[in-house]
Amino acid sequence: MAHRRTAGGPDPAPPWAPAGERRAVEAEPQTAGAPGSAARARPRGEPVSRRRRAWRSVKALYWKGYADNVTGLSGMVAYNLLLSLFPLALVALFVTGNVLQSHSLEASAIRDLQRLFPTTSHGTITRLLLHIRENTASFGVIALVTSIWFGASFWGALDTAFCRIYHVECRRWVAQKRFALVMLLVTLLLVAATVVVPTAQSILVGGAHRLPFGLAHLDAVFYALSLAAGLGVLFLVLCLIYWAVPNRLVPWRAVWPGATFATVAMGAIGYVFPLYLSGSPLQEVRSIVTFVVILLIWFYALAFMMLVGGLINAARFEIHDTGRLTIDSSPD
Repeated sequence: MAHRRTAGGPDPAPPWAPAGERRAVEAEPQTAGAPGSAARARPRGEPVSRRRRAWRSVKALYWKGYADNVTGLSGMVAYNLLLSLFPLALVALFVTGNVLQSHSLEASAIRDLQRLFPTTSHGTITRLLLHIRENTASFGVIALVTSIWFGASFWGALDTAFCRIYHVECRRWVAQKRFALVMLLVTLLLVAATVVVPTAQSILVGGAHRLPFGLAHLDAVFYALSLAAGLGVLFLVLCLIYWAVPNRLVPWRAVWPGATFATVAMGAIGYVFPLYLSGSPLQEVRSIVTFVVILLIWFYALAFMMLVGGLINAARFEIHDTGRLTIDSSPD
């Protein structure tokens, strides 16, 4: 039984050929003489198609974030990240209590604190430092316990957010706490990096001539190196987060894009956020509630950028794993 040959195209498989062979022949691209192939091969259409693909990728990423409720997950992660800051403050008080055993360092600390808080009396600062020095051991024990508890809560929240974004099964409670204990050091590195980067940026912008504790005599190059080192540490920490937190083996191609985006975004936030606060009405209201609100906004922005980086990595991971995004069928 003869079968027909199409003009300008491959020989079609005969009807008695296996289905896989027929599909393979039908999927072969048309030659230059085939109808409509010239329009697809035109080089002028490539920039338009690339822009369209880029726009489709951005739109698909938006719909994925909308479906995964990234804004709500960012609030959960930001709250637990804020709680992770308090153990770091207690550790600082523990170190300060040991440092204050030296009378010369205590006198220098009193002078610098009076410069930083000119409205506070000398007696109030002295009593505060005496209280810290006498309760050094208590601060150390409290810092240890709260670091374990709040650090575990932060990693539990991050695991919950990532299993939603990556569409994988969350860790069980015991496995989640075990994983959190291993990652406690990363919590301190992450919080320290997010504090060092904006501090170095503000110093670079405003100058270092008003720094306390004898740091005013150092060259500005030191702070530029500190900024680069802080961004480098932040990038490495984010790479570790995007590799370890998802409850699946994630390839490097689905780690570095989100880490790069989150590092640049967090660095930009650290530069823009103080400028925003300088002209914000919140600057005029000096209370503990305002301070907490500012911290919540700051950590929410950091958590949101971290999860957007996770969205980018999850999209690349899903495309590599399945060949398409699940959200590709979203409305136009």
